[in-house]
Amino acid sequence: MELNRSVDARAYALGVCDAFCEVVRAGVKRIALSHPFTQDELDTVLGADFIRDCTAIAAQYGCGAHHQTEPLLTDLFPISLNAGRQNVIFYRDPADLEAFLGICRDKRALVASGAYTGDARREIAVRFGRLLSYSEEAIDRLIAQNTEREPDNSTVTSAAESTLPGRFFIAGRARNRDHILHICRLFDDLQIPRYCFLENDASYQAAGLDGADPKLAETVEALGLHHPSVRALFEHDLRAERDAENFLLVLPAGKSAHIEAGIAYGLGKRCYAVGPYDTTDTLYHIFEKIFRDENELKAFLADVSRPC
Repeated sequence: MELNRSVDARAYALGVCDAFCEVVRAGVKRIALSHPFTQDELDTVLGADFIRDCTAIAAQYGCGAHHQTEPLLTDLFPISLNAGRQNVIFYRDPADLEAFLGICRDKRALVASGAYTGDARREIAVRFGRLLSYSEEAIDRLIAQNTEREPDNSTVTSAAESTLPGRFFIAGRARNRDHILHICRLFDDLQIPRYCFLENDASYQAAGLDGADPKLAETVEALGLHHPSVRALFEHDLRAERDAENFLLVLPAGKSAHIEAGIAYGLGKRCYAVGPYDTTDTLYHIFEKIFRDENELKAFLADVSRPC
């Protein structure tokens, strides 16, 4: 009998996830990572429902599953193992997931400031190793034996900027439809992939709504919170936000869009905003940059998307 390699690979990957979840539930590890995979492998081999199945397996063990689309690269492991790949993070305590996302944010801040070097760089790897429940001896050994590392800080910064665009999740207030769609055209002109809730035609159709309805916002607001259409839109948008590498909030925005910004920050995404804001808010420090207008945003996107 000839084996189906795609099915075998998917079954093997899920089996590994099952084993990791059992280890996490037993308290042997605070977090565990699935084998890394590329977006192409997710689309063609593992299947569109792989993340959903990982989440279901984790739930059976009383654990959570977080789809990490941007790898955390540290000196703990050879860069070729994870560069350009994704993982599913399994955890029992939500605080441990937040600790992982905190390491991701701290590394990005160090790289952006040119400080990802020396003891600060090593500390990122050590924190990651401890979160994986490795012993201090094992962490020291892995770092010492790893000869395949990221380039120095100046090169890392350049590489991070050159690959920054990735996929953007664009959020805003539905009543600002025309302005948000104009922002979307900036991304299209520069061929930067993005998702915008205003162009979610397939989801609107599935929810029985007309995405072109100029009064769509009012229509949705008139529905009950537990209406199937509202739930369908929520799940589709949240999935798109998880899949994005970057988040852009178009200001001024309402409470829903600000909640999305908080979700993106909590997921470890790079967060940006564009447009004027009425008052200073300390929580706006979640944004790496707030662009004054679309021209400043366009210049930034054009610069970071330029081939090196």
